[in-house]
Amino acid sequence: MGKKKLSSSESPAAPRSETPSVPLLFWDFQNVLSERGVSLSVGASLHPREVSGLAAQTGGGPAERWGETGMVFLTRFLGTNEVFLWVTTTQPLFLEGLTFRHWHNHNPGFPTAGGYQVQLQIDSGDGSQEVGKPLRLNNRNSGSIDTMRIDEVLAPGGHRISWHPRKLRFGTDTNTEFFALKDLHLTGRLLEAGSTESLRPTKRKKARIEAPISAQPDAGANLGLVTAEIENNNLVRYVVTGPFRGKPVHKGEYDWEYNSWRLTGPGSRVTFRFDRPDDVEKLAVGVVWAGWGEQTRIALFVNNKALVEDHAVHGSAWGNPMRETFPIPPEILHARNTITLELREDSPMVLFFKEISLKQQEG
Repeated sequence: MGKKKLSSSESPAAPRSETPSVPLLFWDFQNVLSERGVSLSVGASLHPREVSGLAAQTGGGPAERWGETGMVFLTRFLGTNEVFLWVTTTQPLFLEGLTFRHWHNHNPGFPTAGGYQVQLQIDSGDGSQEVGKPLRLNNRNSGSIDTMRIDEVLAPGGHRISWHPRKLRFGTDTNTEFFALKDLHLTGRLLEAGSTESLRPTKRKKARIEAPISAQPDAGANLGLVTAEIENNNLVRYVVTGPFRGKPVHKGEYDWEYNSWRLTGPGSRVTFRFDRPDDVEKLAVGVVWAGWGEQTRIALFVNNKALVEDHAVHGSAWGNPMRETFPIPPEILHARNTITLELREDSPMVLFFKEISLKQQEG
């Protein structure tokens, strides 16, 4: 499954033919099919018997219809979610590049603010590797048509080509900011069947895995938890287990948008009640949440005593939330207790919140 990267000095090595590159596959996304947050679209092929392609995403959709522009292939939380092409060829294929129109937003306080890059990766069954140069995205070129050169020869078989964000302001995905595609062309040319001369291994950059910003890890056995079942951006019911008692009590602004439990207004808070277990000496509060790092700041209290007063929350609400544990000093505990989570008054961004738990503290 080798692929050869071509330079200007090597032009005859891969395709000896003088046949120019042409659009082998094309997507206008008018035939898109969507199910919840996932869309897919079959590409129109110049050589249907030899080359086929499917555009898809792992989540963050679905595709949207934008007035006269028509259907665009839109993905949010790019990085946690992927948008990709699955290209199948029955004979060697020189892949020149991808040309497409693109839109993206870059709002203040988001990882995309000020611009970022997208990098192409190819996985032909031997692991993802970066190909070509990244494309810079910002407000100025949103709506533009650009070409990302690849210049590789693909062996017969299936190949996954995907877009990945790079140089975000913080975090590892674009959060709720969108990345949208339209009028996508895969350009190249078919080589003679059975050709192997150009299929020598190429030196490509191994795909980078950008780890999320780390924090205190989740630790200790759960004694009970409170979470919410949400459907169609509405609360179905609270799930309350173990020592926790009753429903959470909110003060301030909150909602269930994006099928997530959110504190949305600065100063908003939610309080949970629990009874102290008789047979556990050391307790801790566990949380599963997500936010915009330094832009989402919280305070956490037990019986109105602060465990943390100005804590930055990282993580992605879809697929990669942050799990953290905060020990409770034994001297502040009573027979009946409260845990209060507050979005600080100076926090410009909302908090995505999944669950709170009471844990047996280790050690």
